[in-house]
Amino acid sequence: MDKGLLTQALSGSWEQTRSARDALVEQGTAVIGAVLDVLCDEQSPVEWTVPADVLCRIGEPALLPLADAAVVEDSPEVVRRVGWALGRLEVGDQGVYAPLLDHPHPRVRSTALFAFQTQGEAAVRFVDRLIPLLGDPEPEVRRRAVLAFQAIGTAAVPDLRRVRRGPAPGPRVRAGALEALAAAAGPAALDSRDQNAWRRLTRIKLSAEVPEGMHLCGSWYAVRTADQAAVLDAFDLADPEPVTLRTGAAAWNHDHHDWQRTRPHSDCSRVFVSPALKGSTTSLAIPGVVLV
Repeated sequence: MDKGLLTQALSGSWEQTRSARDALVEQGTAVIGAVLDVLCDEQSPVEWTVPADVLCRIGEPALLPLADAAVVEDSPEVVRRVGWALGRLEVGDQGVYAPLLDHPHPRVRSTALFAFQTQGEAAVRFVDRLIPLLGDPEPEVRRRAVLAFQAIGTAAVPDLRRVRRGPAPGPRVRAGALEALAAAAGPAALDSRDQNAWRRLTRIKLSAEVPEGMHLCGSWYAVRTADQAAVLDAFDLADPEPVTLRTGAAAWNHDHHDWQRTRPHSDCSRVFVSPALKGSTTSLAIPGVVLV
């Protein structure tokens, strides 16, 4: 297909290009290469979401061409476009992405994980394929694997606990399973062994922690008291768990900026109550309400 004619057909607004996009989708495999060229051309007058839509709707036949493009392209913008389309293909079964989890290039593995992430709890049937990625050599792939398990939620807890208690299936996998457990279902998902280890570590850190400023962009409540129990009672808080200032601040920032919010009430289910600072107790309700 002539690139010039294709560019002309796809130039215009979303509505103006609808019929051209529909026609290209009908042609399927035959147009993938030409449409991909337009997607990867940063100088093209075509809005990149237009060819991306065509490839997404063509579906599985575009999988490997997009994966190959993700490997060979150097431009961050083009890589972003290709990854966007690759992770959103309209396929009948997400299992078509499973082979990409073993791809030698981390961009492709990461994008495949995103495809499973978008499936939420339905991706639980692929848990055994996702677990090794928790120990991937690339930090971005490991991060995406944790996000995939966060999207799956509590359905993944039994398998992640099994990884924590069994022989290490690979470097970093058991550590990644611990992070994925907390992301998928919160600290309560940890078994007693992991919870006890976390509490021991917290006690050790609390004994020598030096307070430092926290990055907070929400509102504060100031309560002039050193009585933490009274603060918990006044705000109807339950099940307190000692944490360091840094852990509390990190939890606040995570929940305040968590746009995924896959768990019920994830934006209001936790409150950080600080230790007494200069004779006061500082408490932070997540997100955005702070008791000082």
